[in-house]
Parts: sequence; structure tokens; C-alpha cells
Amino acid sequence: MSHHGGGTRGFYFSTVLSLARSLAAHRQAPLEKVQKLQCMCPADFRGVFQLDERRRGAVIALGIFLVESNLQHRDAIVPYLLGLLKGLPKVQWIEENSEHKARETLPVAENFSFCLVTLLSDVAQRDETLQGQILEAVMDVMQVLQDSCKNPEAHDKEYLCRYTVPTLLGVARAFGRYSNTDEPLLSKLFPRPVAPVLPTGDDSDATRRRSFNDFRSILPSSLLTVCQGDSLRRKGSLVSSVSQQASPERAAVTPSSPADPSAQYFESSYLPDSSAVDPDYYFCTISSSFSLSPLFTGNSSGEFYVPLEMLRQLLDMVSTDPTE
Repeated sequence: MSHHGGGTRGFYFSTVLSLARSLAAHRQAPLEKVQKLQCMCPADFRGVFQLDERRRGAVIALGIFLVESNLQHRDAIVPYLLGLLKGLPKVQWIEENSEHKARETLPVAENFSFCLVTLLSDVAQRDETLQGQILEAVMDVMQVLQDSCKNPEAHDKEYLCRYTVPTLLGVARAFGRYSNTDEPLLSKLFPRPVAPVLPTGDDSDATRRRSFNDFRSILPSSLLTVCQGDSLRRKGSLVSSVSQQASPERAAVTPSSPADPSAQYFESSYLPDSSAVDPDYYFCTISSSFSLSPLFTGNSSGEFYVPLEMLRQLLDMVSTDPTE
């Protein structure tokens, strides 16, 4: 789900996200105000949810409130989110017009399902009593979606290709991911706006002199790769620099996004000093579970564990039977 852009969509999403964060700042947010936020989300109509861009944005905002308020009103919100998760296989998707669709780098269904499961994983990480229920719901939905893909003759082909398959990919990408900091992954996906720092006094001349270094590189990736040479250490150093320029507010703590041109430099599973990457890292990257080497490593905390039987079920689900 794209959270940038202008026009009506950007204004609405920014407004509802600000409302959610203002409610989350309360030590005890008023339930009636939270319910108003939840009323902006899609309603369950005979097991079918209708998701347009505003309702998708409202769900993200509700999730932001939940994780940033330390799970306030979880008893009212989590059952709704689980119901929405279980309804993903039958969602009525209402896509944006061509201008908004052009901003999406992934299908709408994949973006939204990825965000929803990321949100539920954040909740599971913060409340052990909900972990089993959430994991089981995610597994059930994955199974339903996979069964639909295995039996295409029994389903509408267009819906299967445009929504079912992308939804399955989004759920699978988000499964088992967790934050290795106090900040939820959902909050990292949709960060707070960063106010620009205005130059003052003696800083203005220096800022102007180095302004051209703050732009993202316009060189093609193939040329950059050649220019970097064969040194892995130099490669890691350059990527770190490019990533920091592309996203200064996140550079200190996060890897670059898969949409970032610098992401291709992280195909290796080794750090610039040739040390191996901790496998746990791949479950706490911000926007993807792709094999991206990190700009930093640290001790993970607040992990949640998937039962062995569930892991076996997952393995059976993704295994390919040559006889089928």
C-alpha cells in the first residue's frame, strides 16, 4: 500500500493517520473516538468486505493506533482485524483510477495483505496471549488461498490472477516477521512525517555547498556496479552512503526498501567485512522478506515463536508434490 502521493488520496490518508496517532498519544484513548475510526474501515457484509482506497487507509490507521497505543482497546480491534484477515480470499477489491494505480509498485491486494499481516504480527509480538490465535488465522488464510490457486477451474480466472495470487504472496511475505526494536514494523512502513531542518546562521553556506551530494544517484545500476570494482568492502560502503542519501530519516536504523535502486546491492548474504548475516535479520526487515543484507546488525528482542507443528504444516504447504 502506497502511503505517499498528493491529491485527495494523500490528504485523506494523512488526515486519518494523524487522527490515529493523536488518539494513540492518549494514556487512555476514548473508546467512542476509536470506534469512529473503526467505522471508517470496511464492514463485513455476509462474509464479504469491500475495500476501496479510503477503507484500506482506514484499516492501516486503525492498526497504527493499535500498535502505537500499546494495544489499547485490543479486545474490540483484534477480533475485527482477524475477521478481515479471514475474509481476504473473498474481498471485493475496488482499485484506484489510473493516476493512483501508477504510483503502486505492487498489486493492491499484495500491498494490503502484506500490511495487514505485518500489523497482526506486531500485535502477536506484543501480546503473547494472542500469538496462537493470530498465527492460526494466518495459516488458515494461506491454506484457503493456496487451495484456490491449485484449483483454478473452480474460480474466476481474472480474480484469481489479479487478487488471489497477489494476496497469497502478500500474506506469505509478511508471515513470521517481527521488529527488532521497540518501534513496530507497521510504524516503520508508515513513518511519522519528518519536519525539514531549516539552515540557520553559519550553516547555510555549508548546506548549499553540499546540497548536490544529497541527491539520489542518476547513474544506471550496471555502470555503478562497474565503477565500484571488485572490493566487497567498498561495495558495502557505497551502498550505505547511497541508502542514507535516499532516506536520511531511516538511514541510521534500516535497510533500503526493495523499491529503492540501491536495494540490488544487497543480494549477497554477507556484510561488507565478509561476516555472515544473522538469519534472524531476514524476519525483521522493514518492507520485505527478500534476501537483503542489512546496513546494521543488533540483538533481536521481543521475538515470538511458531510452534513446531505449525512449521511442519507450513513446510507441507509450500512443498511441491511431483505427482500433482
